[in-house]
Amino acid sequence: MEQTLAALHAVRAADPLPLDELRAGLAHASNAVVAKAATIAGDRRVDVLVPELVSAIGRLFAKPDPGCAGKIALARALKALEHLDEEMFLRGLRHVQMEAAYGGAVDTAAPLRALSALALSECQSIAPREALRWLIDALPDREALTRVDVIRAIGQVNSLEADAVLRTKARLGDTAVEVTGQCLLTIVEREGVAALPFVASFLGDRQLRVEAAMAIAAQRGPEALALLVAAWRPARERDLLLAIGTLRTPEAVAFLLPLLKEERAARQALEPCRHLPGVEDALAQPR
Repeated sequence: MEQTLAALHAVRAADPLPLDELRAGLAHASNAVVAKAATIAGDRRVDVLVPELVSAIGRLFAKPDPGCAGKIALARALKALEHLDEEMFLRGLRHVQMEAAYGGAVDTAAPLRALSALALSECQSIAPREALRWLIDALPDREALTRVDVIRAIGQVNSLEADAVLRTKARLGDTAVEVTGQCLLTIVEREGVAALPFVASFLGDRQLRVEAAMAIAAQRGPEALALLVAAWRPARERDLLLAIGTLRTPEAVAFLLPLLKEERAARQALEPCRHLPGVEDALAQPR
């Protein structure tokens, strides 16, 4: 196996690629070798190997795949090659693989479910409403990082119902603040300025204030700056200043520069704005 992995590593930059070696790698008994071959096929966009990739992932669903490494690499390659088979990715979305680990069992299939959610949201062969139903079923996933990607996937579904799902999930909340934060960010990405009053309503929640502020900052317009400044004035919280800095606009700089001497966080907030006129000189001044 080590020799096979070394051989695959040696050919990954070859031109042309030795397809027979990659085919042999995808058919190998070791999931590590399969994963290596799949990664090369995906990175090099080798469309001709799609049948072998599909065959390999079907095989690994039925046999041991420690760490789910083979299936994850195969799913990533097929997504990169835009082979978005809904049945295969729906199977990936529902796959759970518990493995023994220090401190208890670990579900190693979480990245596969996340990849599958994103692939299903891009699949053109299914109706948006059907994709949305599958993704809603995946929202209670046990892993927070998978729930984050399910939210991202819902945001990519071309359906008005997706807006309602995202807003409802944001209001219902989540045990992980980053999941609600991704909801708020996705809502801003989909709705633009119209989403800002809704997202701003979360600024009063101390646990979600940073997530809401960063989602607002993603809009980057004057409306976003006005909301963040209004939230900062009574609270004087460092994270709100940092969110203002991520706007990277002249108007944000104009607000932050006068605060350099009185607010320690203003210096850090201005770091992303170094490319804008006057910022580099201001930061070079002694404190």
